[in-house]
Amino acid sequence: MSYYTTIDRNKMDGQLVDQAAKFVQGSGDGRISMKDARALMELVKDGDIITDVEKVTVEYLFKAHKWTVAAEKWFRQEMLAFESNKKLIHLTIDELSTKHFATTDVLSEPAEQKARKHALKAASNETNTDHDEIELWIRLNDGTTAKVFSNLIELAGDFVELRGGCTVPMRAIEKVLI
Repeated sequence: MSYYTTIDRNKMDGQLVDQAAKFVQGSGDGRISMKDARALMELVKDGDIITDVEKVTVEYLFKAHKWTVAAEKWFRQEMLAFESNKKLIHLTIDELSTKHFATTDVLSEPAEQKARKHALKAASNETNTDHDEIELWIRLNDGTTAKVFSNLIELAGDFVELRGGCTVPMRAIEKVLI
């Protein structure tokens, strides 16, 4: 079995896809049960972070398979709790400039993306007038989230330039705290 599989041109976690298929084919009513959901969550949490590929895979599993109401509710709550408790690493702008960023947008909802852009415009205005430090949460390509402070933020198309010339793709920015 390959670690990744492609479904509808989306790269997915092959182990999660295969395990979910086994669960619904096994004995029972063809749904993901609480026991199954717990086993799937262990696979999701295996790397101490939830990667973009795992997020896409989980959304696929919700659509492709029937879940018990309790299992789906529990799984969604676990995903939210795990994401909200993730550890942030603190980087300086110089350290950040040596990193690679997430290749897909870390925000999946258009409304979230629009809110991020609005927050970045407000942060740019704030740093240009008062030079206050702005906190940014930036997703790196390994799934880690880095917390960085900058007192200069400029927008340039789909990129954000921080003090010292460090350029970050907008798609990698999770949060903007002014």
